[in-house]
Amino acid sequence: SVAVALSINAILFFYGDLRLVPLLQSSELEGQDPWGLLNKVQDLAEKARVPTPRIFLINSSSPQSLVLGRSVKSGKMFLTEGLLRQLTKPELHAILAYNIACIKTMATLSFTVASALADAVLTLGNAIDRILNQILGSRSKERTDSRHFGSALSAPIAAVIVRLAVSRSEYLAADQLAAQLSGSPKALATALWKLYSYSYTQPITVHPAASPF
Repeated sequence: SVAVALSINAILFFYGDLRLVPLLQSSELEGQDPWGLLNKVQDLAEKARVPTPRIFLINSSSPQSLVLGRSVKSGKMFLTEGLLRQLTKPELHAILAYNIACIKTMATLSFTVASALADAVLTLGNAIDRILNQILGSRSKERTDSRHFGSALSAPIAAVIVRLAVSRSEYLAADQLAAQLSGSPKALATALWKLYSYSYTQPITVHPAASPF
């Protein structure tokens, strides 16, 4: 039983990055950098004394950001194009600092593992749907609830797992460190408030297991 538990934990630990990065449909920022993100993130990482994370851009008008990584050495920062367009320079700098703070405080590990768990739950739900559809065949075509029973059952569970990924204490620790790194607590507060609002008015469309909120 101990071996099984260790195996499951190991799979979740390494599976997160391999599975979740493709789900975000992003491209790594290399070469041309009109926003100066690479230098800004490198400066913040050096200030926080963590390795510089890789930066990925998501082609979405929704202003959002996300960080993943099972350790400070494997940090990955995801930024939408909407984020780069709609935030002011001080707000963008504060969000970059917040992402670095999440890596420094290892909040990324909690989210990566929780997202991998959520993805596993959703995959299981989809598998149940396929099995039910094969068993029921044409009889299930007129009954949507039967055809999507597994998804309807697994989606709420996955959502709860993702939302509970990071504890309140981890959020507070990241907030405090981000304020120090950015040097502008007001810009950080404004940026986080904007992203929270945008998550409802301009939600990003990604796989539920990779949803930042």
